[in-house]
Amino acid sequence: MGKNYKFDVRETPVKIVTMARDIDYLEFIFDVGACDTSILHEYFNPTKTKQITTKRLDTLASRPYTYIFKPEAQEYRKNKNYKGTIYDITEDGISLLIAYGRITPWHAMLRKKLGHSGPHAFWHNYVGSQSLGSIRLGLKQAGITYVSKYELFERMDFDSKRSPLRVDLGTDSYIPDDLFGAIYPDHREMFLCEWDMRSEPTERISSAGTSFMDKPRKIETGLAQIKKHFGIKESPFKVLTVTTSEGHMHDIISKMRKMPEPIRELMAFQSEETFSPLSRGESIECPRCKGGKCYQCKYTGSAIRPPDARIFQRDWLRAGLDPFNIGGEHGKEAATAT
Repeated sequence: MGKNYKFDVRETPVKIVTMARDIDYLEFIFDVGACDTSILHEYFNPTKTKQITTKRLDTLASRPYTYIFKPEAQEYRKNKNYKGTIYDITEDGISLLIAYGRITPWHAMLRKKLGHSGPHAFWHNYVGSQSLGSIRLGLKQAGITYVSKYELFERMDFDSKRSPLRVDLGTDSYIPDDLFGAIYPDHREMFLCEWDMRSEPTERISSAGTSFMDKPRKIETGLAQIKKHFGIKESPFKVLTVTTSEGHMHDIISKMRKMPEPIRELMAFQSEETFSPLSRGESIECPRCKGGKCYQCKYTGSAIRPPDARIFQRDWLRAGLDPFNIGGEHGKEAATAT
C-alpha cells in the first residue's frame, strides 16, 4: 500500500454479490462521467452514513472485479485527502450494465465517441460530471424527470461513425460538451451544455486558436441546423455554461450583450470555483462536531462542503435578460426545502 493509500487498488477476499444499487452507481457514472463519491451518496443514500457508499464503491473498484477505477489525475488536486474519491467506469463495469439490460452495446459505442483524453480533458470532463450530477440531484429532489443524452440520441438521426453531439455547419461544426433533457408537468425541454475551465480566451487575440465567443456565433449562424440535428421542434431549449471562474463568466456575459436577443435568451451561465482541481474547496462547519474539534475534521472544526444541488437551485445569468432557473419557482422551492 503506497503513500497515497486512498487511491491504491485494493483486493477483496470475498465474492461480490451484485446488488441493484451497484448497478445504479455504474449507470450514474456511465451517464455523467467520472464523479465524486459525495454526489453518488447524496443522490442514492442521503439518509444513510456516507461510509456505506464509500465502502461499497471501494469494493467495486477492488480486484478482481474493478467495475470502476480511481483516475490517477485526482492525486494532484488541492486537498485531495479531504475530498471525496473520484471514480470512473471500466469496460467490465460497462459490460455489467449491458448484461443487466441498463444499456446496450450501441450506447457503449456512443460513449467512446463522446470522450476526451488526457489530464486536462479529465478535469474538463469532471467540471461537467459535477455540474450534471448536481443538476440530476436537484431534478430528483424537485420531482422533475431527467432524460439522459443516450435516451435523446435514440430519437436523433446522425452518422454513427461520428460523435452524436457534432452538428455540421457547412465548412465548420458545433459540438456541445453534453446534453440532457427534462420533463416538466406542462412541457419538455432540452439543454445543451458547455463546460469551461478558462482554458480558452473569451475572444481571440489572433487568427489562430479558438475562443469561447466562437460558440454563440456558431449557434447564431447554425441555429436551424442545430435544432434539426437534435430534433428540437416546438419544445424550448437552452445552452447552459458552467465555468470555474466567476470573472471569466462576467467577461463572457459582457461580450454576449452584443449578440442578438434570441441568442442571449438561449445562453445561460453559472460559475463554480470548487469544481476546479486548483480549488481548496468551500469550507463549512464540521457536521460531526458542530464547531468543536474532532478526529473527523482533523481537529479544525471545519470540513469541505460536499457536492449538492447548488447548480440546479441557483439562477443562471443571461446577458441583458432576467435570470433563468431550470426548475422554475416550483423546482427551486422544492430543491431548497429538501
